[in-house]
Amino acid sequence: MFRSRTRSGGVRPAPTYPPSTTTTSPPPDAQETTRKGKLTFSDVASMFIRLRRFSLRAGVRPTPRMTAEPASDDQVEIAPVPSTPTRRSHSRGLSLTKSRSNTHAFPMAQSPTSGSSTVIPMSSPPTSPTRLKVRKLSGGMPYARPSPKPLKAKPHHLVSTSGERPITHPGLVPLVQDASEEEETLQVVCQDYYECAGGVNVATLLRATRASIMEKVSQMPNANVLVEEQWQSTICGPKNGIYRVQIRYAATPRLASKPDPRRPVALDKVQNIPGLMTILKRNEI
Repeated sequence: MFRSRTRSGGVRPAPTYPPSTTTTSPPPDAQETTRKGKLTFSDVASMFIRLRRFSLRAGVRPTPRMTAEPASDDQVEIAPVPSTPTRRSHSRGLSLTKSRSNTHAFPMAQSPTSGSSTVIPMSSPPTSPTRLKVRKLSGGMPYARPSPKPLKAKPHHLVSTSGERPITHPGLVPLVQDASEEEETLQVVCQDYYECAGGVNVATLLRATRASIMEKVSQMPNANVLVEEQWQSTICGPKNGIYRVQIRYAATPRLASKPDPRRPVALDKVQNIPGLMTILKRNEI
């Protein structure tokens, strides 16, 4: 019906074209807008390289640190060092040597008139003095640790003694030779300081102290026994399970034909603390 009307009305039909196979490309402005919207890694790298080149061409450099310029030789003034040592340097040679080795030069501000800088050596602050431990050697004997202070008798201390007067073993009384008038009476006194744990056996401690006296007496030419013996024992404690015991033993060495009995006198007057005694420390006073 449509064709018949067209032909009858005299209207030419619109020409039909086949679909084209080629794709139409968008205009260049649209391509630029799409590229500007998304940046790839290569675009960022190229922008960084361009910025770096631009900064190098413009002469941008990091600001150098301000350092003090060393003064020339003609402008350096060094304070004279006194030839004679001072009182402090004479007493402590070590600190004087250390202060010389740690001397540093610090630049001073420029004077407005001359305009030259003056360098004055300044030593580092001295270190705090340390206490030096001095060991006293007498008579060629090796150094021994200083003995503690003797214990003072207090009401809570356990004190036992052989008596007010010295005692001599009965078997040695008639055999002891009288000392000549030229020889002076010599009395040996030994004080020992013990630290014990578990208990205190005073008889054992007295034997140890008397044995140390006999070692000294054996070196004498005219003595082989001890007479006129007297001892005192002081027990303090316990403190943290430790007893402190002080033994004082005095005797006079003599020469006799009978050997020494090797035991203390008046052992029936000792006062012990029951328990298994362990000697932790012994120092002679």
